[in-house]
Amino acid sequence: MQDFNRGTVRANQLTFAYLTRGDGALPLCVHGFPDSPYSYRYLLQALADAGFRAVAPFNRGFRADRASR
Repeated sequence: MQDFNRGTVRANQLTFAYLTRGDGALPLCVHGFPDSPYSYRYLLQALADAGFRAVAPFNRGFRADRASR
């Protein structure tokens, strides 16, 4: 799997994790059940290669590094 930049953003007392790749305009790749941001791993790379900064957030309950609450 490619290396992605990982980050978090805090809003309304909640912390949201995301994966990102590339620089430029921002397409947002939002997954649904039962997928995760890793479903977009090839698309994130393709968008980054095309000059975009692609972001795929973890929806609530899907964060890979922490159990759902």
